Parts: sequence; structure tokens; C-alpha cells
Amino acid sequence: MIAVCIASYNYAQFLPELLDSLIRQTFKDFVVYVSYNGSTDNTFQVLEKYQKELPLMIIDYNSRSGVGLNKHCAVKRAIQDDPQYIQMIDADDKIKPRFLEAVVERMNHGDIDWCLCWGQLFGDRQGYIHSKIESLEQLKQHNNLHSWGTFKREVLEKYNYNPNITWAEDWDLWIRLAEAGYKGDTLREELYLKRWHDQNLTTIHYINGEIEPPH
Repeated sequence: MIAVCIASYNYAQFLPELLDSLIRQTFKDFVVYVSYNGSTDNTFQVLEKYQKELPLMIIDYNSRSGVGLNKHCAVKRAIQDDPQYIQMIDADDKIKPRFLEAVVERMNHGDIDWCLCWGQLFGDRQGYIHSKIESLEQLKQHNNLHSWGTFKREVLEKYNYNPNITWAEDWDLWIRLAEAGYKGDTLREELYLKRWHDQNLTTIHYINGEIEPPH
């Protein structure tokens, strides 16, 4: 089983697109965990409507402490159900139908601890997003990895998201995993759809299909 973890804060307007894309997945052995972080919009009502169509766990710890804690809580709850893998997805994005099938197939080879697939931008900007694995020294200077990683459960069981971080929580996780010696791979297939809009939590500049750190 793969646990799909989603951290959402007042993103009710975007969640239906993501949840619909999960319903269309060719791989069906998954459970969705949504931590909605004390949202004040109608996130709960949106999620309730999908409980008949998806294996969906709704998590609210009634706090607005930031995205690091939100992701931490989603992962922590998912780990309780002992999934084989944990898949991170941003609440305002969506995935192509073969996404989960492809990442599980790659992880099942057993030679890596995490993987990323390539992606595409949609919304206010179009383009592509191609992950690039670099050395630890390079990673500390700039982040060419992304937020939609697939991880072995035991990796995030030991190195969960830092609950005290409110910005660049993914970058922090990638650095800690690299320091610990975990190995990953990239799928050169554009299966993840990253929404570009004004409400992105961080200012990310996509240049030639790669990510540069916010300035």
C-alpha cells in the first residue's frame, strides 16, 4: 500500500481537481491522508464528499503553525497504518493517471530509498519541471529537487518533515536525507502537474525547466 499525504491550508478550491486525479489512478492500492491545518474555508466539506469515492483519512490538528507541521502530521498519521511507501502531493496540484503506478514500479526495484518523476506546469504559466540529483554540496546551495517525492516508509519514519519550519520544508528534508546517505532516482516521465498561481507558498523560479531557490 502507498500512503498519499497531502497538506492543505484553505485550498478547498483546488482539492477537487487533485482528488479527481487520484480517483483516475491506474494503481488502486493507496490511502489518501489530508491534513488541513485549521483551515477556515470549506475544506472539510469538500473532503467529506469524496469519502465515498476514495479511501480518505481527514486530519485536523487545529493549528496554523505552518507547512512543516502540516506535512509532519500527515506523514505521522500515515505511518500508523504501516504503508510500504509514502507519496507527497501538494494540495493545489494534480497527477496524471499513471503517476502512482509508475513510482511504485520504480520503487519496487528495491535499489533506492526515494524517487521523483518529472512534471509539467499548468495554470498561470506553462512549462516543464525536470528533477536533477546533485551532490550534497550543490544541494545546500540550490534545490533542483521537488515537493512530490515518493519515499520508503522507514525513511520518513526516521526523517519526517521538520514541524518547526514554515518555509522550504522540502529543501530541508532533501538535505537531511542526503546527509544520511539515502539514495534516490528520477523518472524521466512528466507525470506530475504543478499549478502556478499567486497563492504558492514560496516564490519559486523555474528557469530552463529547473528549480532555483527563492531570492
